[in-house]
Amino acid sequence: MPQEPMASPIYQPSEQARSLDRDCTTLSRHVFQQLQSFSADAQDLSALMSRIGLAAKLTARRLSRAGLMENTLGFTGETNVQGEEVKRMDLYANEVFIAAFQQSGLVCRLASEEMEKPYYIPENCPIGAIPCSTIPSMAHPTSIST
Repeated sequence: MPQEPMASPIYQPSEQARSLDRDCTTLSRHVFQQLQSFSADAQDLSALMSRIGLAAKLTARRLSRAGLMENTLGFTGETNVQGEEVKRMDLYANEVFIAAFQQSGLVCRLASEEMEKPYYIPENCPIGAIPCSTIPSMAHPTSIST
């Protein structure tokens, strides 16, 4: 008589694991829980930090799958403003950071070594703001490394 296949045991977390899950507070969870007590500036900073985290996670996800996807690794054949060869992942990360900050509504300009000029986001700039390309001292503000 054939034997029935054994059913896989259902995972039952231990009491210690349940306690850890319940008591574990991530940075995001903590900030979210405390957000109402923050000043408006601190809330903006928190939103920007969340955007950096999102962009980093999206970039890391793509990088973890890079070996499985065509045209993800390697060089583009271009040179950045520092004279280095541009990698495809550098360009991807740059595009992800631009998209993340563009959607934040909090950032007016972005700079990175992958762009010759700062990226201007007019819809995020306060009324009357001067584009940085018209201000000589702001031609290359502090860059966001990608």
